[in-house]
Amino acid sequence: MRNGCAAPRTFKTKDEELLFAKEKALRLLGDMDRTRKELTDRLLKAGCGEDVVQQTLAYLSRYSYVDDERYARHYLSRYTAERGRKRIRMELLQKGVPTETLEAVFADTEDAEAERERAAALARKRAAGLDLSSPRDRNRLLGFLVRRGFREGDAYMALRELLNEADLDDPAEL
Repeated sequence: MRNGCAAPRTFKTKDEELLFAKEKALRLLGDMDRTRKELTDRLLKAGCGEDVVQQTLAYLSRYSYVDDERYARHYLSRYTAERGRKRIRMELLQKGVPTETLEAVFADTEDAEAERERAAALARKRAAGLDLSSPRDRNRLLGFLVRRGFREGDAYMALRELLNEADLDDPAEL
C-alpha cells in the first residue's frame, strides 16, 4: 500500500471479479444505505471494472438493495428538522442522486409554510444564547439559518417572529 491507495486488484476470471464486487457492495450496504454513485465510486476504487460495477448495480437494483429515491426520501426525513431544503438538495446532488429523482422526492413533500415553521423553531432554539437586541447577534442568527440551507426570506421571517415575541423592534437595517 502506497500513499493510502491499495494496489490494483487482479482477478483470475470475470466471475471471480463479479462475486467480489457483489460481496463488497453488500458489505458497504450493510453499514449504511448508499446511492448508486457512492457504490460505483467505491467499487471502482476497489479495482473492479466498469462492466462488473454495472452488473453489480443491476443485481442490487433487482433486489431493491440500492434505490436512490428511497435514499433521498430517507435523507430528507432524517435531516429536514435541522437543515433547509436548499442544503439537503445540494448534499443529495453531491451524493449522486439524479436531479429528476430529487424533483420527484421534493414535490411529494411539505410546503413552504412548513419550511418557515422549521426555520422559526430552529431560530428559537439557537436564540437561547443570543442577545437579540444586538444587531451582531441578529446577523449571526440570520447567517446560521442561511448556512443551514433555509431561504433568506424564511430566515428573516423567523428572526422577525422572535423579535415580535420578545417585544423588540423589527430591524430595518437587516
